Amino acid sequence: MTSTTVAQFTVGRMLCYAMTGICVNVMPAFMAECAPACLRGMVTSQLQMQIVVAQLVASGVNYGTSTIRSNAGWRISIGIQFVMPTLLLVLYPFIVESPRWLISRDRCEEASTSLRALRKKNVSEELIQGEINFLSQIQGNGGKGSWKEVFSGTNRRRTIAAVVVMVGQQITGQAFVSQYSVLFYKQQGYTNHFELGMIQQALGVAANLLTTLIVDSFGRRQILIIGGIANSIFLFMMGAMGTLKHPNTAESRLLVASVMIWFYFYLLSWASVPYIVLGEVATRRVVEKTSNLAVSLSVVAAFLVSFTAPYLINAPYAHLGGKVGFIYGSLSVLFVGLTWIFVPEMKGRSLEEIDALFAQKVATRKFPRANVTVAEVLTEKMEEKDVEM
Repeated sequence: MTSTTVAQFTVGRMLCYAMTGICVNVMPAFMAECAPACLRGMVTSQLQMQIVVAQLVASGVNYGTSTIRSNAGWRISIGIQFVMPTLLLVLYPFIVESPRWLISRDRCEEASTSLRALRKKNVSEELIQGEINFLSQIQGNGGKGSWKEVFSGTNRRRTIAAVVVMVGQQITGQAFVSQYSVLFYKQQGYTNHFELGMIQQALGVAANLLTTLIVDSFGRRQILIIGGIANSIFLFMMGAMGTLKHPNTAESRLLVASVMIWFYFYLLSWASVPYIVLGEVATRRVVEKTSNLAVSLSVVAAFLVSFTAPYLINAPYAHLGGKVGFIYGSLSVLFVGLTWIFVPEMKGRSLEEIDALFAQKVATRKFPRANVTVAEVLTEKMEEKDVEM
């Protein structure tokens, strides 16, 4: 808010984005470890819900301040951003630490207290202690793994799955719509481009809410594949409309509708579900390193889309306009195929069951039908421990 130069403003934005990167790295793993298996998708999808709600609020604030010609216009927009950090600082003492993380540090008493706070009040002490004892037994490979482990054995397959969903989340053009859609609508001759942007963000909130409700029953893999196919269709439709040199009113509306419907299906699938997969696909031993790698590549993909979009869309460069949909649509098809090959269905499975399924090298498409018992989980963990020793 005190910025007087471009450099000062840029440094401030870099600091804000650095904190966003930390949250995206930590929160999926934290929520996956704290949530019960049957609700893990719903809980982890709240990360994207916070993002889309914030985007809708930001759109409203920017719309409201767009007519203010003084410095107060941008300072109000920046100043409102202090609300959430303040709220988070106030609520921080109430955050419960991950029981799995505490057990990995041999802090079992604290883990029991944490787990008790996370479970329903009517859960018996016997069940709480039974879960703690189970988690303690499978922490035979506790501690942090090396970067070499991220790419070794069955972890290589898990790392590929994490990278596929996180890169696919960005490379299919999300930054184009979230950052340039208002300008794109303006280029199509719409004077109500700000209002169209707000409608788009509202659709995003509705889509993410629907994902929250269905992801633990419908599944991650199906949502990614079906959503990716829908994304491809509407991106190609946008590209086809972009080939018209002098579109009439109906064709211009179809172009805008294609962008908005694509954004809806994107928020329904590839916006939130990758965070869910990221939190559950990596083994706890290298979860931080796997997340760092996948999120870093996701940031690179987002930068490539953000940097190239103006050159692809506008004159005097590529001047593709709506035809950019052909590029993003083709990438969407590619990542649907990669998801089919590498990303298994993990809904309803405990993190320990997922570890056992990967250790047993169960085929990607056979995950939903594979049977795994507590004894098998413990056996797999003991074998891992023996290999490390």
